[in-house]
Amino acid sequence: MKLVCLACAAGVSLAAPASAELEPVFALNVSIAPTAEGAPVRSEDWVYERLDLAERVFSTMKVHFHIWHWRTLARDLARIEDPRERDRFASLVVPTEINVFVVESLRDNEVKDLYRMGVTWDSHTTPSARFIILSADCVRSSLAHELGHFMGIQPHSSVKNNLMGYDRDDALVFLDPAQQALVVARAYALRTSGALFTFGWFVQLMPHTADINGLRRSGGAVGTPQSFVKSSGQDPAPL
Repeated sequence: MKLVCLACAAGVSLAAPASAELEPVFALNVSIAPTAEGAPVRSEDWVYERLDLAERVFSTMKVHFHIWHWRTLARDLARIEDPRERDRFASLVVPTEINVFVVESLRDNEVKDLYRMGVTWDSHTTPSARFIILSADCVRSSLAHELGHFMGIQPHSSVKNNLMGYDRDDALVFLDPAQQALVVARAYALRTSGALFTFGWFVQLMPHTADINGLRRSGGAVGTPQSFVKSSGQDPAPL
């Protein structure tokens, strides 16, 4: 699979070959909490494993995700025991990027003794702030599940192996046609409204099952953030 960046920089516009298709790549901003000893609760490779699965699911809808920024959280955000603490992440949200916060533990907001694998949270203190929190104990499909919520799928499914259900095998997860239509519509709205940054890519040599994340890590054409050009805006300051 060859991926060629559509770089519109310094007033230069690259025309698309007739055989290419333009598919949006949304920017992820991932923050990882430290353990009591100071090490990350999970490694970057752990995050990429979950992103790889998400890419497999969403690439069939011509929607992609790329980790644009990595950050480190403060230790006091590592364990979310009170649902109200979720709103503390709102001040850390970088607009126009999908913000993902990886924590040590995440207590449920309704069942006291239940710990969740992840949540897509709309801040109660900052209405415009929507973000994802992942527990260090989450399964591989948890990030894809939460991205499904972020991209417009609200109800959970009772169908086995549906990505938006709880009874699922990571290797077999899928979205049904109606769910896929919601993702496509939401992706279009987020991209065209400017609510989220996208990287423009011409994806050649179909089908749409490129190991984009593998290429990022290998140091190839999309191996580093410098390989991408944002459609607009400035880099946020590090925490």
